[in-house]
Amino acid sequence: MTRFVTKTEGKSREEAVQEQFAATGNAAGFCSRALIEGETTIGYELVDLKSGRTVLCAMLPDRIPSGWNEELQHGKYSFSREGFAFAETIIDKALEDGATVLFLDEIGKLELKDSGFASLLQRCAASGSELVIGCRRANIAKIREQFLTE
Repeated sequence: MTRFVTKTEGKSREEAVQEQFAATGNAAGFCSRALIEGETTIGYELVDLKSGRTVLCAMLPDRIPSGWNEELQHGKYSFSREGFAFAETIIDKALEDGATVLFLDEIGKLELKDSGFASLLQRCAASGSELVIGCRRANIAKIREQFLTE
């Protein structure tokens, strides 16, 4: 089974994902948190929903910290290898620990182009665990068609 979480009136997708995570037993996964400076989103960090640990995942090119290890560029953001590795580690541990519900946030255009978290989403879909996917409402049908065979 797969549930989708989208932004709602008065609630960010991150808030909605975290709310559903808090109400779900035997779950693990990650969500994306925007890093905002003034009126500008300068990047995103991934949040391990169980531990609260964070790792930078995407940054505007003029905000990239020292030691940034770029995996790819998409749109106006540079994505770090460490961010993708962090997500993999979270899901690997969840599967090893027998989590029955897996949360993956920010599934979208990158994944629909077989990049980003695409291979991780494929692994999760094949695991037999229930999935909770954070995405834009406009991408739900495409994600179902490309990744889910329910």
